[in-house]
Amino acid sequence: MRRLYGVLLSLIGASATCWLAATDRLALYIHPRYVVFTAIMSVVALALIVASFAVLPAAHSHEDDRPRGRRSLIVGALLVGAAVMALLVAPPSTLSVATAQQRKVNQTLSSTPMSSSAGTDFAHFRLRDWAAAIQLAADPSVLKGRPFDGTGFVSPVDSKHPDLFYLTRFVVTCCAVDAQPVGVPVYEPGWRAHHKNGSWVSVTGALGADPGDATASVVIPVTVKPIAEPSQPYEH
Repeated sequence: MRRLYGVLLSLIGASATCWLAATDRLALYIHPRYVVFTAIMSVVALALIVASFAVLPAAHSHEDDRPRGRRSLIVGALLVGAAVMALLVAPPSTLSVATAQQRKVNQTLSSTPMSSSAGTDFAHFRLRDWAAAIQLAADPSVLKGRPFDGTGFVSPVDSKHPDLFYLTRFVVTCCAVDAQPVGVPVYEPGWRAHHKNGSWVSVTGALGADPGDATASVVIPVTVKPIAEPSQPYEH
């Protein structure tokens, strides 16, 4: 019976992975480069799991009549049911602002200072590039006046900077487990009255000095517009 539960749980996991791939939501959990490989392996796993039912040993009925055996049946059934609920019923969702705060925004950015903007192609910067440039610029004047256009979700900076929020995204290297949040500080006094934590916005503006700290660069926005969460919320 224990072997049967293991096979059933494997069947549920492989089926859920195939379903996520078919509905184009597997990339919410792993890097897009691994989607095709994972989907193929899940199909192979499904075929092997189905074939394994043909070689499952027959259950001994007298074992299931024992109190301990009945308890095992109940626990196993609950585990299978929970797996079904978690993998097939609960809708896939992106990592939240709470996760961004737990993992600390911009903690994993490169430590090489940016001393000059010469030869830098700002036009193709992603949010992670802007975050690194702002954090690592040796002199805020390097970025002053650079136009900015980006999308992400709103997350607070800290209690010492109430007029700032991070325009945030998660960067996924392999899967959601290793996703790290990066963010660009946006200066908008009273932003909490207009944007909820975790809400997605599109920001246009330019880089400038933080009015509260002239040694730091922030985005001085022209527009901050609410948007729907994009189909691909992560950067890779």
